[in-house]
Amino acid sequence: MKHLRPAAWATAALYLLSTSWAYAATDNATLTVGTRAVVGGCGPLLASQVSGYEVGTAGSYSPTGLTGGRTVIRLFDLLCNNTIIARLDVSGFSSNPGQTWLTSVTCNGVTKLASASTYIYSGGTGEWLWNGGFGFLFLPNGTTVNCSITHN
Repeated sequence: MKHLRPAAWATAALYLLSTSWAYAATDNATLTVGTRAVVGGCGPLLASQVSGYEVGTAGSYSPTGLTGGRTVIRLFDLLCNNTIIARLDVSGFSSNPGQTWLTSVTCNGVTKLASASTYIYSGGTGEWLWNGGFGFLFLPNGTTVNCSITHN
């Protein structure tokens, strides 16, 4: 069996690291919590509440742009029949990127892993859903929190 010299080991290690992580990016942003009521968000005629960010309707998120040209359009907690669901929607895909495009999202000190999410793709937008929220429902409107999204 042939042994590699230390310099060859270093080169091999760098190659493995670069191919494993070359496409990972982490984008940091500030979310300002906003809240709105949603009728029918939990089923026909049932009221619910969204707290966090939803483009044009609740809160703000800055910057919304992600590395690679995608855009955050929703990042919120949904209160639905005493159940809290966290949701992240990213737009700008030309085809389905798959659940694993996202690695994780951290907001308000809470991390959600893509591997633990329910994933939906429709019309250029990826949607990741988790049981349990980021804690936005317990924060007053206007509260700012740090967020980071790690993705491919």
